[in-house]
Amino acid sequence: MKKILVFASLLVSLSFQTLDSRKQVFLIGDSTLATKPNPQDPERGWGQMLPEFLDETVVVRNHAVNGRSTKSFINEGRWKKVLDELHAGDWVLIQFGHNDEKKEDSTRYADPQTTYRENLTRFIRETKAKGAHPVLITPVMRRRFDEKGTVQDTHGDYPAAVKAVAQQQNVPLVDLHQKSRQLLQTMGVEPSKRLFLWYTPGYFASRPKEVKDDTHFSAYGAAHMAALVADGLREEKTELAKALKKSPFQEKLAYELPQIYQPVFRKDTFRIENYGAKADGQTLNSIAINKAITTCSEAGGGTVLIASGLWLTGPIVLKNNVNLHLQRGALLQFSDRKSDYPLVKTTWEGLDAIRCQAPISATDVHDIAITGEGFIDGAGDGWRAVKKAS
Repeated sequence: MKKILVFASLLVSLSFQTLDSRKQVFLIGDSTLATKPNPQDPERGWGQMLPEFLDETVVVRNHAVNGRSTKSFINEGRWKKVLDELHAGDWVLIQFGHNDEKKEDSTRYADPQTTYRENLTRFIRETKAKGAHPVLITPVMRRRFDEKGTVQDTHGDYPAAVKAVAQQQNVPLVDLHQKSRQLLQTMGVEPSKRLFLWYTPGYFASRPKEVKDDTHFSAYGAAHMAALVADGLREEKTELAKALKKSPFQEKLAYELPQIYQPVFRKDTFRIENYGAKADGQTLNSIAINKAITTCSEAGGGTVLIASGLWLTGPIVLKNNVNLHLQRGALLQFSDRKSDYPLVKTTWEGLDAIRCQAPISATDVHDIAITGEGFIDGAGDGWRAVKKAS
């Protein structure tokens, strides 16, 4: 019994030692990197996403807060709280600027050539005094394009001030300002909206009105920005870069993998039976289902619902902002009659071709999905000649 107790105590001790040995990464800054408390709301800060790119040897402490500048972060006692928790070997990632620019607010405004630089220098010196490692990050870009589609800067002298302090204090610099500018320019005017909060009414209960926010990020955008920060840490050859998480793919880190955009849909449902569909296994429901899809898309999007039952159909064409959802117990049975699949212009293995229309297709569309626990049977044995004798 004593041996078992000693062994258990050793395991507990090793467990605590493992936890205690992890380095802490503190994030200080404003809303662009702050953690958002409402999981049902679309907004995310890039600091929320950064842990996805770091391994188990570090733990992220996100102290960034909406609306804070270097000045208000210090005056509200938030910096003191970070210092109290900071230990030798930890890291502090520092990104301010959006709110330091607000001249109309004396509690936040910090002149880029004086107070802003002084505050950044204070963060660095007091971090170093604790034996920890500071990293400066330039302000992330807002989404601003001119009439020619060129990204426009809104941060004035603040990014240059960050660079000057980093050079003077000899600390690593992640130029998120330039990296995010390049990302926005590459994506272009319309696609870059997905990085930010651009939603019409009906998508989120927390956002009942139309949202056109070019400063704050969606989860997709925040993940992109966190990946840019990770890339900057690697470029600067910081010790923290050694903690960047590996991916399942050889020679690729997790942050280097493509960010996947997950579409969201308006909370509106279009039931196919309301458009004439019948779940009798005999009625061909192609017209009804496609009418429901078209109506849904033209209304701004939503869910086209395939309820429980056997639904016979021919080709279905998905359109913008449509989620085709099959309830549990639903079987979408495609016809096995070739005559139900007209010849259409398409491609085959990269070449132009004329072939039977596919059971489910979409061309030049965005934000589509097929979801649910139902089943789809393409009836391929009936109409597609595969390994059949003539």
